[in-house]
Amino acid sequence: QRRAVSQGSGFVFAQAGEVSHILTNQHVIEGAQRITVRFQDGREFEARLKGADAKSDVAVLEIAGRGLPALKWGDSARLEVGEWVVAMGNPFGLSHTLTTGVVSAKGRT
Repeated sequence: QRRAVSQGSGFVFAQAGEVSHILTNQHVIEGAQRITVRFQDGREFEARLKGADAKSDVAVLEIAGRGLPALKWGDSARLEVGEWVVAMGNPFGLSHTLTTGVVSAKGRT
């Protein structure tokens, strides 16, 4: 029997007491029997899938972790065509990647 391992990136977007929520891609956790979240400082947490949407390719994970830095949400309504944006991630295990781009349109599905 073969064991498949997948990896991806995500970020903490909310924390309340002992619980933190992480946003990642649905394709990363699809079919997972076990999900482990590893932070840059080496800490690891077992995660529980709270919800996922294949159409938008997003998933929300929950971990029992305190003191984790949460990203502040921006206001996409204030974003303008032509603004610079960045994406950070971990494609194919290549940690600490950064890509830049320019917003070409708004309101697409």
